[in-house]
Amino acid sequence: MQLWLRKFLLGVIGVEALIFLSTLPIALLVLLQSRVRSPFLNIPEFLLPPAAMTLLGFIFAAAWWQNRQARKYARAWGIAASLINVGIAIPLLIYLPWSASTLLWIPPVGGVLGIYIFSRKQTVAIPREEGLRRPIPGDGTNKVLDRITKPLSFAMGVALVIWWLNWNQARGIRGQNDIFLYLQIFVALLSTTLIHECGHVAVGLALGMKLRVFVIGPLEWKMRGGKWEFHFDLKALLSNGGKAGVVPVDAKFARWRMAAMIAGGPGINLFSAAIFLVLASRYADQKATALPGFLALLGAASLWAFVFNLIPQRTRTNYSDGAQIYQLLSTGPWGDMHQAILVVSSSLVTPLRPRDYDLVTIERAANGIQQGRKVMLLWLYVYQHYLDHHLLVESDEALLKAEQLYHEVAAEVTAELHTVFVFAVALLRRDAAATRAWWQRMEAKKPTRFNSDYWMAHSALHWMEGDRRTAEESWAKGNELAQKLPQAGAYDFDRHCFALLREAMDEPLAAA
Repeated sequence: MQLWLRKFLLGVIGVEALIFLSTLPIALLVLLQSRVRSPFLNIPEFLLPPAAMTLLGFIFAAAWWQNRQARKYARAWGIAASLINVGIAIPLLIYLPWSASTLLWIPPVGGVLGIYIFSRKQTVAIPREEGLRRPIPGDGTNKVLDRITKPLSFAMGVALVIWWLNWNQARGIRGQNDIFLYLQIFVALLSTTLIHECGHVAVGLALGMKLRVFVIGPLEWKMRGGKWEFHFDLKALLSNGGKAGVVPVDAKFARWRMAAMIAGGPGINLFSAAIFLVLASRYADQKATALPGFLALLGAASLWAFVFNLIPQRTRTNYSDGAQIYQLLSTGPWGDMHQAILVVSSSLVTPLRPRDYDLVTIERAANGIQQGRKVMLLWLYVYQHYLDHHLLVESDEALLKAEQLYHEVAAEVTAELHTVFVFAVALLRRDAAATRAWWQRMEAKKPTRFNSDYWMAHSALHWMEGDRRTAEESWAKGNELAQKLPQAGAYDFDRHCFALLREAMDEPLAAA
């Protein structure tokens, strides 16, 4: 929670830095125009406020940069920016009416939180995203485009909100000058995300795929162990992010079908944008309600989602819809990678096991791309393939390649995925120190799912460290959970891994 708050506060400080640093250049442009009409303008008096605001912008920028880079005086800069937020916002809140100051409550509230957060010693480092967003050759993205897409997205969002406000004002539609305005924006963004993800799901189901994950903002539905689970993520309460995880039910699922499923999200956004804008114009004469204004806002938000989802870009842990469509339809290693992932995904709902994977396609993709989290996953698929064939030497070689890539993408690896490394290192190498190191990396990620994989890793760790009793208890607990998993290839492999661990634990110590 502390890390999430720190990242949120740095986001606020970063936005403030951009706003404040732009005040002096804007004032100078205004001055050049005003001098023509009013040569007697008091220049120092006119420029003093924007100059002061620009100075504050440098402080905000320094606080953002120092904390992002984890520099020596990061905490001091963070506290200074927080104090400024409290100091400059309170006078404005005193004199401005509530209806005009809703967003102005963010800086003082953030300032109070910032004084608390930045005064505490940072125990968890903020993942640095520069390396994560480094373009990989052939992935369809561009380093410059990746850097400018987010500012462009923000600018287009602001421009559309301004257009929406002017549209409402021109038609005399009420609901602009109170908190209801901000609520409309939040609901519109969340609704746009819902429509986008439903587009993915609808096309996927129509093409014979199966839904396993559906996330809208803080609401998460996930299929785990054959059962649907609901989770409310408080940290994502103000997020409009979403995810629709659909998997093919056939190992020979065509790439173009997957591309069509991905295109379904932006496609339905474009279609809904046209529908909402037409309806807004049709009902614009209903000035007594906010309905036409809200429909216009939904249309603008849908248009924004269509444009920026199709821009090929690399996010922190994945790729945009546009980049994935390009990769799926391309030839070479990126097409091979998606084909391999499609096959692996189908093992969740078919009898296909890792021993049935197309090893040639997986290795060709991994050797062609060579970097990134997904390549690490490809080598883990190779490890599973050989382990399912009981080829332990080849399995360990593939695991080593995955480990080498792990250190480049550690910030992207979930806590649950670490259980694979814990189990594999214990089983294949019988190295207690290395097994403990992988376990500590997993604990640093604060795992929340204590499923069969977790208990298998827990058993392997304590077996390696000689705690036979704990190892036996954990194995029994995990094996019981594994036996309850659905009949599918991926879960059959999990049960196979428990059997392998059982055999290893039963070996005489000298033989092991």
